[in-house]
Amino acid sequence: TPHEVSLLMSEIVADHLKHKEEIKIYDPTSGSGSLLINIGHSISKHMANKNNIKYYAQELKENTYNLTRMNLVMRGILPDNIVARNADTLENDWPYFDESDPQGTYDPLYVDAVVSNPPYSQKWESDHKESDPRYAEFGLAPKSKADYAFLLHDLFHVKPDGIMTIVLPHGVLFRGGEEGE
Repeated sequence: TPHEVSLLMSEIVADHLKHKEEIKIYDPTSGSGSLLINIGHSISKHMANKNNIKYYAQELKENTYNLTRMNLVMRGILPDNIVARNADTLENDWPYFDESDPQGTYDPLYVDAVVSNPPYSQKWESDHKESDPRYAEFGLAPKSKADYAFLLHDLFHVKPDGIMTIVLPHGVLFRGGEEGE
């Protein structure tokens, strides 16, 4: 994420959450973790205890996932406040469950802030996703572009009083065909 854009997103999120004592932030396409780091830094200016921020990160590429974790720890974030997953966000949503009883222990992640800069116009597999709670209410993104799927994924994980910021290409405003619907 360009540094200036990341800082703008950070200040918007921090202003919205400045009265909270504990905060959960989530980046479903975390990359190197810089967006989470910037947002955590901005929010912590308004908090008595910066260790009351919990960071959730998900990244598809294993090397980048490791970079996310390393960068968060190197910035002084307590390991207990970092929850990171190496997985495809659109294919493997972030449920919490006990491996021995996935159906009975499912608990979706809802956070105070979702922030992301997803890969632009990525193709995705929309088959069999009609009943996925992330997309059931607002429809599926077409296979040709996943931008709308990332947007719906992010919205799904925001608490009712939370905030979401996302970086999308300006082309999503001008698409025709199936994407424009």
